[in-house]
Amino acid sequence: MQRILDAAVDEFAELGYEAASTTGMARRAGVSIGSLYQYFPDKEAVLVEIAERHLDEASAAMAVALEAAAAAETFEGLVAVLVDTAVEVNHGDPRLHQVLYREAPRPRHLQARLDDLEAGLAAWLADRLEQFGLDAERAHLRARAAVVAVEALVHEFVLAPPAGITSEAARREVVRAAVQMVGVDGSARRVT
Repeated sequence: MQRILDAAVDEFAELGYEAASTTGMARRAGVSIGSLYQYFPDKEAVLVEIAERHLDEASAAMAVALEAAAAAETFEGLVAVLVDTAVEVNHGDPRLHQVLYREAPRPRHLQARLDDLEAGLAAWLADRLEQFGLDAERAHLRARAAVVAVEALVHEFVLAPPAGITSEAARREVVRAAVQMVGVDGSARRVT
């Protein structure tokens, strides 16, 4: 099964969602199409398994990042840890992440997992924003907006930066934009 998934990653990354095929995945994996169908009924099921594993990795990485971010000396440092983790989790194959993010259908259960991950990050960030002096209502609103914006910016700007812009420059700009969006001075320290 792992050979099939590895081959599917290559197939989706090279050809995109529409052009990828189970036949191509089986050929790349060196297995018969029947062997592929023992595990997956169609290419969407293969992509869902890839996405599920990606979400598992992202969730684990974010759990570690939240601990590191909580210990950050400044608010900008806290945001940088979160942005860096989002970039790291999604950096493996930028083309595959574009397929996952833009092209592929998202079944409800997968969208629900992503929504839960974002909601958890937003709640955590809102708590931190309150520690940096924002009232609860603004903290929750701005945290949710920042999480959604950072996810979009990582996928659309950092992983595939425009010509002449490095990924590192794009990453720095995302950190700056997120800090500005929530309205906390980047050099601010906790007030509680």
